[in-house]
Order: sequence, then structure tokens, then C-alpha cells
Amino acid sequence: MWQAYNAKDVNTLRDQQKVALKAWAWSTGENEENIFTDQSVYRNIKAKSFKMIPINWDNYRVKIMNQGRMVRLVNKSDPEISPISYYVDDEDGDTVLSTTAPIFSLINGRFVQVI
Repeated sequence: MWQAYNAKDVNTLRDQQKVALKAWAWSTGENEENIFTDQSVYRNIKAKSFKMIPINWDNYRVKIMNQGRMVRLVNKSDPEISPISYYVDDEDGDTVLSTTAPIFSLINGRFVQVI
């Protein structure tokens, strides 16, 4: 996932989020593409200033959620920070830290992004 963001590979990101997008579309009545393109990271990834922050795996731990059905990675010192973090310039030209925190479930032997 980090590699897809770093490469600005929107098609791979869309594919990786397929299960989550389908669930959101079903529950909201919105279409999958609108949900995908409404994400702030989708807009940010197109910015020239977009730069992924390399992951230091020692800084993260697995957080088990929903009675063991879901997991996500959280920063040990600041749980608000995800390993999928990046810098981007805002509308004022200031560089800001942004993050997206995907949640995964183990489905048919592989971790799939569900939120």
C-alpha cells in the first residue's frame, strides 16, 4: 500500500480499497468511484508537493479491533499517526503532515483493507 501511494498509483490504490469501497457504497447508497475520489488523499496525491514518509516499522504496533476481526497499525508514541503518512503543501503553501489509517481484516488468507 505504501508503495502504491509513493508511486502515486491511483489504480492500484483503488484496487486495494475495492472491498472497503463496495461496503461503503452499499451502506451509503453512493457509488464506489465517488467515495474513492472524495478522499482527501486522492486529491493530495496529485499535488507536486506530495511526499510519502518512509516507514520505520519499529515505531508501530498492531492494534487488534472488533473482537479480533480487524487490525490496523498505530504509532507507539502517537496513536493518531499511521504508517501511511505524507507531507503535502496546503492552500497557503505551508507543508503539513497528513495521514490515512486503513483498517484490515483477514479474508481468505490475506489482509484486505475494509475501512
